[in-house]
Amino acid sequence: MKSLSLALISALAFLLPHAALAQPQGPYPPALLARVKTMASTCTALGGKLGNGDRPLVYEKDFSGDGKTDWILDSAGFGCIGKPNLFRTANGATLEVFTSDGAGGAKSALITTAYTFRVTDGKPAKLFVTQRGPACGSANAICEKPALWNASSKKFALGADSTVVAKNPAPAGGAANSTGGAVSGGFSGPAFTVSAADKAAAFKAAGFEQTKRGWQSCTDDLGADALSYSPGEVTDTPDLNKDGRPEIWIHEGGGMCYGNSGGLQVFLAKTSAGQWEVLLSAVTDPTILPGRTNGWANIQDGGPGMGPWGTWRFDGSKYVFKKP
Repeated sequence: MKSLSLALISALAFLLPHAALAQPQGPYPPALLARVKTMASTCTALGGKLGNGDRPLVYEKDFSGDGKTDWILDSAGFGCIGKPNLFRTANGATLEVFTSDGAGGAKSALITTAYTFRVTDGKPAKLFVTQRGPACGSANAICEKPALWNASSKKFALGADSTVVAKNPAPAGGAANSTGGAVSGGFSGPAFTVSAADKAAAFKAAGFEQTKRGWQSCTDDLGADALSYSPGEVTDTPDLNKDGRPEIWIHEGGGMCYGNSGGLQVFLAKTSAGQWEVLLSAVTDPTILPGRTNGWANIQDGGPGMGPWGTWRFDGSKYVFKKP
């Protein structure tokens, strides 16, 4: 699979605002190039600099089965130096599929959010999109869905959860050419309803302060990065030690604060005295594992790249990190 070069991205960034993309540059269709130009303009307008991403920006395969080249534009692969999370969130990045019109152009056939994705070889090639969050039924659940081609509408739609999630999926991008292994991914899903007062107490115990943006731990000057900043939110209320009482996961995101990562994750549980206590606080992208240590579920570390990941294990009073 081919990828757009930094030279092409740079050329697009410096096109005059009124310049038309009437002809494809190289093998790429005008519709795709227009998307890249918009991303480049957004990057530079917010103070970033164009650079090489940590994964390919464009993938080429025949996905519709007509024998012609189609394109995946993975916005997670766009290199914007100084704004690494400009096009990424905790739940992934925009993934767009362009299908060839047979005349040198292409049309957008799918726009979705992908935590990661994989492509299997074949005629046609198959695209499987891994998603995270509400699209999978709960705040931090992970699921994988096939992209299904509709010959009548000439569009793709995501099918039902295939229940097969690539092992250790890389956040926001990172296509693989194999199916990977089935694993238990994501969080356990919201198991309890937690009152607003309890949530506020948990935020305070985690060191957050309530500001005009919401509950905030990061005190950096956000500047233009305020567009990508996400204040603290309770993303899950599981029961990882099976004692019948809820715990709380808090997430805060933002490139200026946490760089190219899953953001800050804070895990809290109540003490016997009824006070919220921090058991884990780390810049990570966690996944709950089936195994247990001292009665608590093990937690897999995560972040940019493909691993290998370490695990967080309960030592009797808090979670401690174990290297892989």
